[in-house]
Amino acid sequence: MNSLASAAPYSRPTPGKDPLPPEARARLLARDPIFVASHWVLAGAAVVGVIVALLTL
Repeated sequence: MNSLASAAPYSRPTPGKDPLPPEARARLLARDPIFVASHWVLAGAAVVGVIVALLTL
């Protein structure tokens, strides 16, 4: 049987309750600052690329 078919439907988290388990939040917050900064630089470059592409149409 398909495991997706037996999965419970998605439910929205209740307001005020953190949807992440504590260990997942700790892993996300423990990322290396250079790793995080590199993703911001790549996202910025993508935005600049889109703007340049739109301006050259």
